[in-house]
Amino acid sequence: MSFSSKKSSLILILDVQSSVVRGSLCMLTRNARPHVIYSQETPIEYKQERGAAHLVQRTIRAIDQTVQHALRSIQGKKIDTVHYVLSSPWILSQAKTIAVEFKKETKATREHIIDIVTKQRDEFITEKQSGFEIIEEKVFSVRLDGVHTDDWHNKKAHTVDVSLAISVSGIETIRQLREVCAHAVPGERVQFHSALLLQHIAVQHIIPQYKNYTLIHAHGELTDIIRVKEGVCSFFASYPYGTQTILRSISSTKKIPQQSAESNLALYGQGSLDASHARKIYEAIQNEQHVWSAELIKILQTSSAQQDPNEHILLSAHAYEAFFIRALASIPQYGKVQRLELDDVRPAVTFEASVRTSRMTGLYTLAIHSINQ
Repeated sequence: MSFSSKKSSLILILDVQSSVVRGSLCMLTRNARPHVIYSQETPIEYKQERGAAHLVQRTIRAIDQTVQHALRSIQGKKIDTVHYVLSSPWILSQAKTIAVEFKKETKATREHIIDIVTKQRDEFITEKQSGFEIIEEKVFSVRLDGVHTDDWHNKKAHTVDVSLAISVSGIETIRQLREVCAHAVPGERVQFHSALLLQHIAVQHIIPQYKNYTLIHAHGELTDIIRVKEGVCSFFASYPYGTQTILRSISSTKKIPQQSAESNLALYGQGSLDASHARKIYEAIQNEQHVWSAELIKILQTSSAQQDPNEHILLSAHAYEAFFIRALASIPQYGKVQRLELDDVRPAVTFEASVRTSRMTGLYTLAIHSINQ
């Protein structure tokens, strides 16, 4: 999508997580702040023990409900583009820096960059074997002889380093996602994005001074991670432990209803759960905090980038953020922990008065708007 053919475009953003689908209608206008006119959340209701096929079926049903509701809200107006924003388990992303060395000083050309990206794309797909489709590619940085430059074309160098990210999803998954919104837009007007990548792009706009950080996105069944060094994505990862995992574990081990687990987890995050009166629940939640944190540390240790004591830790969670803040604060090496706030986004995105404002909707709207400017 571009703004070249007309002044404004109406887009539908479908934020597909592991336990919820959020649909948002946004007006994008060149040289103006994007404006969110509608937002709706649909839970993905499924039983974990029924497996992956059941999750896909329930997710497609939730997306269909979300699209239908969005179309009713605009009363016959046309959506220009649908943008899927995918979190795990619907997407796999990889960040790499590829170095090319020439025998003698050589001009860096667009063809060199395309060749590097194409080879990396082919390697990634081969690694994942058949059944996957590239849905997103982004070059973050080009360095000539070790120095980053935006003006690299036809400049001479002995080495060219290209930092890029590539995202893939299952071919059958992509087919179903296109099909479920076919009554809203034709297939060629459906685009796909990595949730983490869009969050990173938005952070570049709202907190441009942050060059080194780890962004943690905790949602229903998983936690996704991206590490950024010198403004470049250096590492993507995910592990199967999210808010719903934690709630199920507390409910199961303490034999209490899920609703009680939810209220106790919220109280714990706020520091309002009295350990003397609810000792067993308190200990169960502390155990979940330890397990989630230990998995996070284990994943980050596989990153080639060393932990920087001045690195910022940014959190974006679908729910129970106070719990995750406490969990991160309990890790000694993570000194600068903060959540991404709605107030960080408000200067860059506007919301219709009747719309329930959402930080994640604001981040994704801002990132998509900046990509298509």
